[in-house]
Amino acid sequence: MATTHLLRPCALQRATAPFQRTTQSSTALIGSSPAHAAGPGLNRYIRRKTLDPLETYVPLVLEARGVLSQAKSLAAKDVGAARELLRQGPFSGLRDNIRAIGEYAARDGRTTEVGPLVTGFFKALESYDQLLYNALRDKATPKPDEVEARIQDLYTAFDRLLATVPSDILDQANRVLEVAAAKAATGAVDASFSSAGPVPNGGAGAPVVDDEAAELVMLLR
Repeated sequence: MATTHLLRPCALQRATAPFQRTTQSSTALIGSSPAHAAGPGLNRYIRRKTLDPLETYVPLVLEARGVLSQAKSLAAKDVGAARELLRQGPFSGLRDNIRAIGEYAARDGRTTEVGPLVTGFFKALESYDQLLYNALRDKATPKPDEVEARIQDLYTAFDRLLATVPSDILDQANRVLEVAAAKAATGAVDASFSSAGPVPNGGAGAPVVDDEAAELVMLLR
């Protein structure tokens, strides 16, 4: 019968001691590492931009939507100018404004489909821009029906995202655009408006605007 040799307690202690020391050393090393000490990790070092109030983004998005009315005729006349239209004025900061509206919609629980809404908008915008780019590269005029289809996709993308904006903020944004239009029509850049008074300088047919919207126009300038 084979003899089983048992380690004495002192021998067992000596045999396992190196592993115990290694474990302790590893624990000490992990505990003293910068990554472990950081706790939340890199998130603590990332500074996220604080959002401005929602009402500062919506007028600019509405204005960009309004500019689309020029797109079809401009694409038929000058493809380069049609592409430039997507890179100036209200379109210059449109991506940030779209993301901000989407972030507000998600934060306030007004939709559970923020990702598809925002990415869908960018895809529609890029699809239209790509159509213009291809025509410019080929020195050709894009087909009117293709331009119309891309623009309609953009209108749909705008409207789906703007549907997440509370109605009172949307109404206020429309008033802001009226103020901006009144300023452009009268040329009174620094004019002040009263909540019930007509546009100064006797601007016939100019819309009646309010102080709150006028202040937002000054903020957005």
